[in-house]
Amino acid sequence: MSVMTAPTSSMTHLTWAARRYSWLFALTLLGGIAAGNAAYSAQEPVYEAEALIVAQQLSLDPKALPGYAGAVFSSGAVARAVGADPALRMQPETLIPDKLEVRTAPDSVAVQVVGRDPDPDTASRLTNAAAGAFVIELNRAGPGIGSFALQDRASIPAEPVAGAISLPVALAAGAVAGAVLGAGVVVLLLVARRPVVVPGDAEQVAGVPSFGLVELPRLESGRFPGPRGVLGVATITRGVLETAPSALLITSPATSAPARRRISVMLAVSLSPFRVVETRMAPELEAAVDEHRRARQSAIGAPGRAAATSAPLLVVDGAEPLDVMDYEDHSRCTLLVVRQGTPSQVLRRLVSQYLEGELDGVVLYRTTRRRAPDSTGAAAAQQTPAEVGTRDGDGLVPAPRT
Repeated sequence: MSVMTAPTSSMTHLTWAARRYSWLFALTLLGGIAAGNAAYSAQEPVYEAEALIVAQQLSLDPKALPGYAGAVFSSGAVARAVGADPALRMQPETLIPDKLEVRTAPDSVAVQVVGRDPDPDTASRLTNAAAGAFVIELNRAGPGIGSFALQDRASIPAEPVAGAISLPVALAAGAVAGAVLGAGVVVLLLVARRPVVVPGDAEQVAGVPSFGLVELPRLESGRFPGPRGVLGVATITRGVLETAPSALLITSPATSAPARRRISVMLAVSLSPFRVVETRMAPELEAAVDEHRRARQSAIGAPGRAAATSAPLLVVDGAEPLDVMDYEDHSRCTLLVVRQGTPSQVLRRLVSQYLEGELDGVVLYRTTRRRAPDSTGAAAAQQTPAEVGTRDGDGLVPAPRT
């Protein structure tokens, strides 16, 4: 048998991971934003004090004053003078530009010294000490540059200024960090778990053909709709018909039992037009199969397209591998139903529960949010005999070519 499978794609895996772990990504994103807000709130209040120095006589071109003042201020002499003040007790290398800076305006003869500190009194003393030392250094060059004097001493600031990081910047930085962390965690989970996302993954991991991927609409517990409109059932039906077994055994791990039971009903109904199908299932499943059969026969006005002389096909819904293996029929097809995204190591462990050669294929399924179409009653009656069994997605396909 040859079953067409979708090629493994990194983008497909990333898209699946983005959907599967969207809650984790959102959690890390919100956590990053919360951390940014906490960092902003945890900032100490900072007070700024300002002192003004003016050039009483300036020989230098006013346009060159900003550059000259900045070079003198950052030369180290001002920082050393402030650091030598026993009342401040500060290390010179920590002052500029963290606590002290100079501001100048173009074509201006004024220079502003700004000092910052969490304590307003210290900010004022720091600024005045720096301004006094700055005046000395500016005048050290002599009349060739100019003559400078302290015009306004710094007063004690009454209100703190904004923190070093503004709230929008803190929130944006937190959001970026949270997004990067979330994306990294999702990628790590993808690499560590190596989920089985596409049929090609299942073939590589299990070493047996993949019969496709079924998209099961969400349903209330206990409902067993037919195959009409369910994507992927037609592909499995075609694969089973090409295998031509006398028994189709469907099993799954316990966690996938609800999906397996629904798929068992769909396959029994989908195969009925082509084979004489008998079932060995739980009573509620057999009742659902009979209901779908009656609805279809009522819609097309005929017992179905399966030839009365065709060999019967027994469809068995089995919960455990050993239960399936107890069925002694040597012309059988055993399918393992697993959820899309099952970790590779978990699928290998499930496959290892079967004796060599007992497993013939894997069926992936995923649950979608779309509504399950009604495949019985009035909905089925709307189909003409020519339409039934010919539309992919109904779970019914033309007889396989020989």
